[in-house]
Amino acid sequence: MSWRDRLQTGSFRGVEFQFDAGDRPAGRRLQTHEYPLRDDPFTEDLGRSSRTYRIDAYLVGPGYLDVHDRLLAALEEAGAGELIHPFYGAVQVMVDGGSTRISHSKDEGGMCRISMQFVEAGEQRFPAARVSSSHKLLDAANGLQEAADDSFLNNFSFSGWPAFVADATDQLLQKAGFTLPSGWSASDALSLLTDGIGSLDQAAVYELSASGVPIPGSAATPARARIQDNARAVDRLIRQSALVRLAQDAAAREWVVYDDAMLSLRRISGLIDDAMLTADDGTYDALRSVRAAVVAHIREQATDASRLMTYQPVQPQPALAIAYRLYGDANRAEEIVTRNGLPHPGFIDQSITVLEPS
Repeated sequence: MSWRDRLQTGSFRGVEFQFDAGDRPAGRRLQTHEYPLRDDPFTEDLGRSSRTYRIDAYLVGPGYLDVHDRLLAALEEAGAGELIHPFYGAVQVMVDGGSTRISHSKDEGGMCRISMQFVEAGEQRFPAARVSSSHKLLDAANGLQEAADDSFLNNFSFSGWPAFVADATDQLLQKAGFTLPSGWSASDALSLLTDGIGSLDQAAVYELSASGVPIPGSAATPARARIQDNARAVDRLIRQSALVRLAQDAAAREWVVYDDAMLSLRRISGLIDDAMLTADDGTYDALRSVRAAVVAHIREQATDASRLMTYQPVQPQPALAIAYRLYGDANRAEEIVTRNGLPHPGFIDQSITVLEPS
């Protein structure tokens, strides 16, 4: 295909013109840094230069003034417009008014000459603000704790009941590892449980969230029914406070291994699903919000996390050799030993689980 076949009819905003000549710069934006007592400069590449199109065109013919008026209006219209460049095709541009001229001459009747300069329009881009998924998760966890506290105080009571109703709650909490002070109140029980769960290690929190406390089966009398209701209130508070702690830990944790992140997500989501089965109206929505926030946060954090793979040594090897073979870093041998619980790091002949090399 010859250059004439590729040539297009020039136009701007749909108004055609006759192309005579044109040029455009090309290259990169550079910044050269020169330093005292140093002969060699450093030139920094700042990106592609903006594309500027200069076109020399003309309008000719009996009705050229009508075309002139339409082209003049197109050149002075605000915003970007489409330029059909005879050589470069369709481009979104802005008109450089300081370098665009229309010339008339009595010696060239029936035509006018136009010198136009266009600059590529590009896009106006701004940083997009978004709320951190960890902050969303922490907000949801705080909302769940508030709902759980309110639910407990609304459903737990021993005032006006025989002394054995309070004693039953005291015994129930002692079995769960919590000791109430003498002369305690419902607020004391609330503070003891929430503060106590906040100080436990993660394994104990998982266990409490899964097991809660046993609910007495007998409700033959009003007092026994109250004991049962109090036990349910304590059970919900323990499970939900434990879920708050797990959500807070998940928000603060950096997920290095994708498989670990997905395992934690399944465990926490499953515990929330179980808690929702016994939740009252005041805490159900809060649990649902925490579940959605946990899923969103862990999935976002795990996007770039490393994945696990199975590695089978061809022959017995020490962990140091495997670490160097996989990662080029023998210092990661301890990571391999710890993840697989290997009793003899110097002699590995079994299939092991390791992080995929990056």
